[in-house]
Amino acid sequence: MSIPIRQTLAMTPDGGMGSPLRDDELGHYLRTYCNREQDRKREKEHLLRDALFHDGGLEEVKKKVCELFERTIAERINKRIDIARYSNATKLVVGEMSTVYAEPASREVGGSPENQARYDALLASMQFDEEMEHINDMFSLHRAIIVAPRVRWTSASPSVGEGGAATIQRGSPDVVIDVHSAATARPVMHPNDNTLVVAWLTRCQMRTQRGKFEVEAHWLLTSDHEWEYLDKDFNPIPRTNAPHGYGVNPWIAITSGSKATPDFWPGDDGEDLVAAHVTGLIVEALLVKETNTASRIPVVSGDTSLMARNQDMDSSGALVATEGVNITTVEIGTDVEVYLKTADHSLQRVGNNYGLSMAVLKHEGAASADARELQLAPVRLRRRKQVKRFRRFEHALAERLSMVAKAAATPDMAFDVVEWLIDFGEPQVVMSAQERLALFERKRGMGLDNTPDFYRRENPDIDDKRAWDEVLRNIRIETERNVAMRPLQIVSGSLGAEVPSLPMPAENPQRGVGQGPVASRGDDFGWVKEAMNAA
Repeated sequence: MSIPIRQTLAMTPDGGMGSPLRDDELGHYLRTYCNREQDRKREKEHLLRDALFHDGGLEEVKKKVCELFERTIAERINKRIDIARYSNATKLVVGEMSTVYAEPASREVGGSPENQARYDALLASMQFDEEMEHINDMFSLHRAIIVAPRVRWTSASPSVGEGGAATIQRGSPDVVIDVHSAATARPVMHPNDNTLVVAWLTRCQMRTQRGKFEVEAHWLLTSDHEWEYLDKDFNPIPRTNAPHGYGVNPWIAITSGSKATPDFWPGDDGEDLVAAHVTGLIVEALLVKETNTASRIPVVSGDTSLMARNQDMDSSGALVATEGVNITTVEIGTDVEVYLKTADHSLQRVGNNYGLSMAVLKHEGAASADARELQLAPVRLRRRKQVKRFRRFEHALAERLSMVAKAAATPDMAFDVVEWLIDFGEPQVVMSAQERLALFERKRGMGLDNTPDFYRRENPDIDDKRAWDEVLRNIRIETERNVAMRPLQIVSGSLGAEVPSLPMPAENPQRGVGQGPVASRGDDFGWVKEAMNAA
């Protein structure tokens, strides 16, 4: 049985239950323990992570430039920040770390085939594989996130009721997934246990015109028992508290820390990536600046009184000087190689923190598949660690999806989690066509692979039935070609020998490719046996 959050937060130090908190006491509790300076600082840091991942965050970078450089130099650098974001260390490293869903996973909930079919249909309508890729990216970026499914009702539609009166019908329900990080969520910890989350505060924004709340809603408080809207100062908004009836908090947490981590968030984990990204932006802006200003200037010495005036000197023209005048050039600016090495150094160091070599970050080629596999060994190890977390997370998410789908009161969406199984797709090592074929033949000889599955890997757009059809079609065509070649093979192998007549199959004037003799005689290949016996 779930307990209202006001009752949970009223617990005394000895574990006793006091009277539930009043609205003003709840607001004071949340302001005191969920809106500290460290909470606001963490929110700003993770908002910057989101911005950098999506090629933004330039204003924060410009502020950092003003802190690091003199005003005139900072102005010159900031003019070029916008065009210096062609290198995104955050997106690169997060992409290499997020490989759990590089290949689609297969999921089973058990029960009847109809139960599994409803679950599969629900996942397809949610574009679940794409959503899980996004969740994997956000986890690698923020190191701790919360996820929850919810029902979203589509736009209402008009209809004609009894007596011809116009009515508005509620639209059909969709199940969607919400994701929050430290940028938009804060945990409410147990009053006597700083490692136990009892509720979640998530930022919200409402644009409703009719039926507005008394004050604008900024936060949604969700516990195991209920949810409730709060204003910007964390005060409960009257008449918004309502039990959700799940008996469990719909928010599921996944974190790189442990269950015993105080305040839930895993400290400053990931700030090294932000530092590398900001450093890279500044260095690239300096590179653009120095490339723009680096040049050679002429130095003229001697008696120039007889030289022509107002001469231009550049790469397309020469300077005419009289006898006794010496012209030399002096290079101004900094060698841009310094900035190139600095940018690569910062990227290499942050990549090493996550087991990513420079060859992987630069997508450099390797001599063989074995060499590429060795390069990606640390990435594979990190993936195995993430898979353990995501396996538990997906099981909990399937149970939450079941509850939400049933609450939507649509029988075609409701399913039960009878027996949970998931098979994560394994990322494939990039190989040449020759390497893939050699590996396939070895595995097929050992009974570890088969031709239709290999065909599907080569062409992921087809299903099992079409793969089988294509393989059988190829076999039929090659069998027909092999039989047609028998007379030539006999002549080539035994000169002067009598060539027996081979009974060929009847011609089919309307046959297509691979649908001639074989298709006219069915799939039993009896005509092939006759021809081979005659040969």
